[in-house]
Amino acid sequence: SFLDIANHEIKCVAADGHRLALTKIYDESIGDINCRVILPRKSVLELIRLLQSDDQPAEISIADSRVRVVTKEFIFTTKLINAQYPDYNRLIPRGTTVATGEREAIKQALTRASILSNEKFRGVRFQLDSNKLMISANNSDQEHAEEAVSLDYSGNKVEIGFNVAYLLDVVSAIASKTIRCAFTDPNNGVLIESAEDDQSLYVVMPMRL
Repeated sequence: SFLDIANHEIKCVAADGHRLALTKIYDESIGDINCRVILPRKSVLELIRLLQSDDQPAEISIADSRVRVVTKEFIFTTKLINAQYPDYNRLIPRGTTVATGEREAIKQALTRASILSNEKFRGVRFQLDSNKLMISANNSDQEHAEEAVSLDYSGNKVEIGFNVAYLLDVVSAIASKTIRCAFTDPNNGVLIESAEDDQSLYVVMPMRL
C-alpha cells in the first residue's frame, strides 16, 4: 500500500492492475509534512489486525527506510519497499456518465448474477440505460442470469463487462446507503464511491466478455 502524506492529510492507495482503492484522512494533528512511502502487504494486514482493537490515537514515524506505528497498546515497526509508486491520479477515471443507486440492491443483484458467472473469469455484463441497470452473466454450461436494478441515470446506453468478484468487494466495502458510479467508456474503468461522502473511492477496470 502507498501512503501519500501532505497538507495534514494521509492518502492510502492500493492497486493491482485490475482495481484501485483510495481512502484519505484529514487531521490537523498530522502536521504539514510531505512524505510518500510504500508498505509491504503483510505489514498492512498486520496493522489492520492490530488497529481493529485499539481506538487510541496512533503515532506514525518514518525514517531510515522504516515506519513505526505506536499506540498505548503496541509498537509496530516494518521495513518500507524501496520503489517508485505509479502516479495513481492518472489511474482514476474522470467519467461524466454518472449513475446513482442503492448499494444493497446492487450488491444483491451482483451476488445472484455471480452464481451463474463463469467460474474462471467471473465476468458479468453491465447494460446501462435510462434509470435502469441490467446485469447479466453466462457460464460454460450455457446457463444465463439477468438482474435488473433501478438507478438514477439519464445518459446514453452503455455496455461494459466486469469481474463480478471485484465489484462485490467494492460494494461490500462501502457502508453508505447509496453509491455513485462514473463511467467513461467500455475501455476504461468505472469509478465507484459513496454518494454520501468523498473519503474513499474505488476503480474497477473492465474486461472483455
